[in-house]
Amino acid sequence: FGRWAYVGLAGGFGEVRLGRQWIYGFEWSGVGSPFGTGWGQSSNNVTLGFNDGDFGAAGRVNNAVFYATPRMNGWQAGLGYSFEAHDSAQFATARHDRVLTSGIRYQQGPLAAALTYERLNAGPGIAAQANASVNAPRKRNASNMQVVAAYELEWVTVHGGYGLLRHPNVGPSAGYGRVQTYLGGVSVPVSGRGKVLASYQRATRSSIQGWAMGYQHDLSKRTNLYALVDRIDRRDSHLLQTMAGIKHAF
Repeated sequence: FGRWAYVGLAGGFGEVRLGRQWIYGFEWSGVGSPFGTGWGQSSNNVTLGFNDGDFGAAGRVNNAVFYATPRMNGWQAGLGYSFEAHDSAQFATARHDRVLTSGIRYQQGPLAAALTYERLNAGPGIAAQANASVNAPRKRNASNMQVVAAYELEWVTVHGGYGLLRHPNVGPSAGYGRVQTYLGGVSVPVSGRGKVLASYQRATRSSIQGWAMGYQHDLSKRTNLYALVDRIDRRDSHLLQTMAGIKHAF
């Protein structure tokens, strides 16, 4: 159950899901980058704050109730609440890390866009659970706002996004009061079945930046070949990644 584990019901009223699932900041942010939420460290989760850990492990929350409206003229809205985002065994309500997630998105014609917002209502920190002292440190109530979009032109699809993370407790941005993220990229079709991907992303204060270039060639509707090179800089750490492979969707 490290990924999704939920039950749900969908119909003309929309969709209701119960269990472990992605927050909307993760699920709907992929359009902001040509690499989406995949492709290893080329994905948008390197700098966007949904992946830092305050809003569930890698953007996934436990014990959650989600509702998404049906699509209406390209529009859809979603709202979710996690009664305990992490794997805490504490029963008392005040000790839970509760997460609110919400979003609205539009997808019709050449344009896809999404606006999402998450807020952590934090339970006591580890030190506070062990020590009832007034001076024991507590987690901060973190928040994360993101706006992402993609527009498809005749010869290129342009991607872009912006994120504003406040008061993170964990992850590479922990300890900073305000971290802004900027990302952009392009996807260029070539040879009918292939496309070249390129992106750049940067997070302020936490000093993370990176670039990526990749190629994907579709062999069929479910199978493609891919190759990638990227680099991520985190202050004094520099990581260069290369990979190539074949992907088949069952």
